Amino acid sequence: MARTIQSILIIASVLFFSIQSASFGKPTAAQEYFNKAAIQYISGDLKGALKNLSATLKIDPKHKEALELKNSILRETNVVSIKTRVKETEEIDKYLAEGKGAFQEAALEKALAAFTKILELDSENNEALSYVTMIQSKIKEQEARSWWQPYIGVFGVTLLGGIASVVFLVFLIIFIKGAIDKIFGRSTRKLVCFKCKAKLPANEEFCPHCGARVGLKMWQAVSEEQKIWYDKMGWHNNPFTLDCHPELFTGYKKEVKQILEKISSRSGHILVVGPLGSGKTTLLRWLGAYLPQALHPVYLSRPPQEFSQLLKFIISSMGHKTDDKTEYNIYYLDSLRKKMGKNLVLLLDEAHEFTAEMEHPLRTLGDMDNVILVMAGLPETVYKLKNEIKPLYERLVLNISLDNLDFDDLKTLLIARVEDAGGKGTHPFTASALEKIFEVSMGNPRLSLELCDMAVTQAINQGEDNINASLIKKGEGLQSK
Repeated sequence: MARTIQSILIIASVLFFSIQSASFGKPTAAQEYFNKAAIQYISGDLKGALKNLSATLKIDPKHKEALELKNSILRETNVVSIKTRVKETEEIDKYLAEGKGAFQEAALEKALAAFTKILELDSENNEALSYVTMIQSKIKEQEARSWWQPYIGVFGVTLLGGIASVVFLVFLIIFIKGAIDKIFGRSTRKLVCFKCKAKLPANEEFCPHCGARVGLKMWQAVSEEQKIWYDKMGWHNNPFTLDCHPELFTGYKKEVKQILEKISSRSGHILVVGPLGSGKTTLLRWLGAYLPQALHPVYLSRPPQEFSQLLKFIISSMGHKTDDKTEYNIYYLDSLRKKMGKNLVLLLDEAHEFTAEMEHPLRTLGDMDNVILVMAGLPETVYKLKNEIKPLYERLVLNISLDNLDFDDLKTLLIARVEDAGGKGTHPFTASALEKIFEVSMGNPRLSLELCDMAVTQAINQGEDNINASLIKKGEGLQSK
């Protein structure tokens, strides 16, 4: 609208000056340039109009109509420029979204085309440049990996056919062998220990490596009613066995933080004490599984009878073979540690069984650089070390006592156990049952698991799908025996 009005005024102005020129003679040079500029403006040639307006104002800087027209053109070109930039920005955003989507879907050619269009609009767009670089790199990698594809042809088909034939023959041999074994009563079935993953003969009841109960006899001890009840709960095994599960370690956050800080600072040795079932062994096993990669943890379930046994065990854990003929010493151990480039953390369980004969070797081992002892035992371990193995006791920088879990940590432990077995949350235990378990066990992890196990047995025997406090009471009676 504004441009239309401006054009009408310009036409009127040109006509006015034309009439004036006809009456009074030839128009001035400035007026001639202005007339050309006016005609160019009306026809849409803004660039040409600006050129003639500049010539007009050079001759007559105060030419009013020329000044007004020039300002009008400059305003119009600015608006057009802004609109163009907005349109370009919208197109860039559209191509950017298209390119990112294609890149995530691994459609590299499509993504490259989208980002290339962005660079045509804005050659300095950093995000598009970055994506183009990444895409070109990936395309080169794909081309490098697929260099062999043109050569597949008949050879590839032949090779695949040969592989298929071999696989068929292998399965045929296995089938024939199985049939022969079945006919002659020979069993070649192997068991795999669920705990240490060792392969065992089919008739083994206990794993000779870790002591876990395996094989069919393990399930023969489970009644049909138990299996049905477990299936109903979604369990694939009993969650409340006393097997050690370091990955399910729960609670004692403050104590764990202190232990990790001392290990990190390498300030000295650590003693962890607590009553039976408080979680000392699980804590040591958890440390052995989750300490930083810069450390090499070695877990010993019981104190060794001889120092040479301890050295051989540590050396074996570092990936080196040992034999009975070689005499190993701490200097050899230290040289292996230096080659490995890691600090040793010895996790010694059942520390209350330490003997005075082992004090000096352990102290010598503990005095080595970059060797930390973390010992765990019953509460009387403190008295024993202090009175019978005092030099080792004096090297302790942290003495921690594992008290029982609080209610929230105990609940977290039971949830972890149930969900590890395939269940959900604390089901089938009611809130009152959980409170009763905590009350009876006083937060002791092992006693809590025993109460849960006995309550599950009670529920199966009574055909109950939920375990409430009354079943825990019966479990309490069993436990007290």
